Amino acid sequence: MTRLWRLAPGRHDPLSGEGARRHGGRWTSPGRPAVYLASQLPLAVLEVLAHVDRDTLPLDLTAFAVDVDDALGAPDGWGPAEPPALPDGWRAVAQPTACRAVGDAWLAIPAAARGALLRVPTAVLPDWAEHAGAGVAEGCWCAVLDPLHPDAARVTVAEHHPFAFDPRLVGRE
Repeated sequence: MTRLWRLAPGRHDPLSGEGARRHGGRWTSPGRPAVYLASQLPLAVLEVLAHVDRDTLPLDLTAFAVDVDDALGAPDGWGPAEPPALPDGWRAVAQPTACRAVGDAWLAIPAAARGALLRVPTAVLPDWAEHAGAGVAEGCWCAVLDPLHPDAARVTVAEHHPFAFDPRLVGRE
């Protein structure tokens, strides 16, 4: 099993993909459910802080530990062994259309020909692609889960805990 993390409001199903269906994300366009996961809880925290206005940051967050069956999917449950080819400007603050094209193309592949998860780099850590081999971002990556994939049932919430940001991080001291 591989453990991944998600930080989300506790009142919602953390694996439904509804938020990405409504709003899209860096790697997927609105209209198709997708679940964004992080390799480590601190990275999930950084991802939320990078994408949510601190004035409207939800206070009812839950840290979800998500277990992924390592034998997931066919032919390769994690998508390519290497991250997808990164388009120019992939780390831009605005949701880059080129990045969404990568995830959308992956979702368009029939489920029988791809796994339920696509491993992608995180944009919140600098120079991911340049330094990944040097250990700088070792273990820091994200994954996009297709909750409509037949193997998505093999991705489960193992545990969950209420989560509160340190007030210094969100300017609410």
